[in-house]
Order: sequence, then C-alpha cells, then structure tokens
Amino acid sequence: MFFQRAPVREFVGFHGTNNRTAQFWKDKGAVLKPPPTTSTYDFPGLTVLFNFFSSRKNNDGSSGADAELGAGLYITDDLTLAFGFANNNKLFNPGTTAAICAIFAVDSDKWRESPKLVIPELLRGDSRDCGVAQQLDQARQAYISLQATLDPGTEIRVGPLSSEINQLLVQPPLAPNFQAECINVDDRFNPNIRPAGFPSDVPFPPLPYTSPEIVANWKIVPPSDIQAAVARLMVGLPGGKG
Repeated sequence: MFFQRAPVREFVGFHGTNNRTAQFWKDKGAVLKPPPTTSTYDFPGLTVLFNFFSSRKNNDGSSGADAELGAGLYITDDLTLAFGFANNNKLFNPGTTAAICAIFAVDSDKWRESPKLVIPELLRGDSRDCGVAQQLDQARQAYISLQATLDPGTEIRVGPLSSEINQLLVQPPLAPNFQAECINVDDRFNPNIRPAGFPSDVPFPPLPYTSPEIVANWKIVPPSDIQAAVARLMVGLPGGKG
C-alpha cells in the first residue's frame, strides 16, 4: 500500500500587521488579502503614497511599503523591520494593535521547487506618478518573461533592502500556499529574542535570504543587470536609472 507523506511546512520570514489581520488569517488558515475594514496596509498595490522607512521626499522604493517589487504580500528576513511595519500598520488602521507574524509555506517541498528570483536594483521601485509606477511594473514583468525557466505569475520575487536586510513578495494568487502564526506585540518587544508564542520551528536568528544556504536550498535565481536594462528599454524606460 502506498502512503503519501503529509506536507511539512517551512518558515519563510516575518510580516508586521495588526491584530485584526492576524485574526483574519487565523480564521482563514491562509495569508489571504484582508478586507478593507480589516486592514489597508498588508497587501500594498502600486503607488503606495506613504513611505514609512525613508526620509527621502521622493518615493523611490526603500521598503515593502512602496510595493517596490510589485503588488502583494511583503515578507522580510529581519524581525526588527517587521516590528516597524507592525507599529506603522496599527497607525494606518486606527483601533488596532500591532502584531508580528511568522509566515510559513504550507508545503516545504513545493516551496523549495517554486520559482524564485532576485529583482535587480534597476527594476525595484514605485512612484507617486501612476504612469511611471505602471512602467516599472511592466518592466518587472518584461524581465520575468526573459527568464527561460520561469512561468510569469508563479514566481516569488526577492529584493535586498540593505546589505543585511531583505524582503520577498508573495503575489496574491500564491497567498493560499502560506499560513501565519501571529502574536501581539508592544513597545517593549525585544527583537533579539524568540517572542513568546512563536513556534519552535521559527529559527533564531533566521538566515537572510541572500545567505548561500538559503539561495541554494530555495533555488533563488540571481539578478541580471543586463536583462534588467533590456526590460526597461522594452517598456520605454531608460536602460539605467541615472
């Protein structure tokens, strides 16, 4: 008799949200896009008007709040950054409290085989100008279409925020493949210690997405600046940002 092995989940990162979204995800059993009455900040679309993690006046893409990899759910490998998003989320959604979520791929085997790629710096960013925002998104789509091994729309997008902090984007159609375990937090939260309530399969400290081990195990395709420049030209943008 053949027995099929039950899927084993895998931790993929953190997301900062509010208690209403955390409860919504718990009830649904997946990180689905919450209704507007629950949260307006968890699945940013293009042209998000507020950049909470940059003092720059132009919204040129320094955080997931900018939707700089595209529209969808942003997950980070840095707990401190997720904590910052949680605090801003509660401000964006009055009457809520901050919550930190550990995000898991429902099936580790499928997660490790799913297509993933780093979006080159030339293609990361959003804009207050809807036309430019659309062009940037079209350039990302063009870049993905140039990857022979990828089926556009099925990919997980990765983007470094700094030399040590990274984010990845889960596009809305892929959200049912992920679950969240969330806890409420307050200003006394210590990001260097495993928070009470997080399960034991959340590694501390978690490995960054750019670590050789994660890149190899998750099969993350490295960026190509040449293809990024071509993709920009394909949609009418200059080949470089400068």
